[in-house]
Amino acid sequence: MTKPCYYVDRWIEPQEAEYQFTTLKAEIPWLNVAGNRLEYWTNTFTQPYTYGQGKGIRTYGAQPDHVIIKGIRDRLETATGVFYEGCFLNYYRDGSDGIGWHSDDDPAIDHSKPIAVVTLGCGRRIEYKAREPGSHPVGQFLSPGSLFVMKPGMQQTHFHRIPKDDHAVGERISLTFRSLRKASS
Repeated sequence: MTKPCYYVDRWIEPQEAEYQFTTLKAEIPWLNVAGNRLEYWTNTFTQPYTYGQGKGIRTYGAQPDHVIIKGIRDRLETATGVFYEGCFLNYYRDGSDGIGWHSDDDPAIDHSKPIAVVTLGCGRRIEYKAREPGSHPVGQFLSPGSLFVMKPGMQQTHFHRIPKDDHAVGERISLTFRSLRKASS
C-alpha cells in the first residue's frame, strides 16, 4: 500500500521561515474559531467560500493575498505543477490549540489535486489514519519550514488531525493550500 502523503523537511530555510512566521503573525487579521485556533482564508477569486457542515459550516469572504502567501503559492506551483486557488492559515497559539479528526473533503475542493501544508513557527505533530474501523494513527512531526503533501484521494480514504500537545511550547502557523473547482458566477 502506498503512503497517502509525503513530507519534505526544510522546504523553506529556517531564517526565511522565521521571517515569514513573524510577518504573517503580525500582519494577518486573524479570526477566532471556537477558541481552538485562529484562522485566515485567502483565495485567488472574488466570490465567498463556504466550508464545513452542520455546526462547523463557515463562509469566508475573499481576503487579499499577502505577499508571503503568494510567494509560497508560486513556489508550490513550481515544485508540484499544481495551482492552488485557496489557502487556509491556521494559527496555533500553543499546545492547547489543535484540530480534531477530519478530512478536507469539501466538494468545492478539486480532489484530483494534492493538498499542501507548510509549517511556520514551532513544529507540531500531524496524525492521519485510514477511515476503516480499528485503523491506527500514523504520526509525522512537521518541523518549521517543512512541506507536508496529502496526495489526491487521501481526503476520501483518511482522516487527519493536529492533536493538542501539552509539550508544544511555541506558536505555529500552518498554510494549507487547496485547489478549488471553478467558482460559479
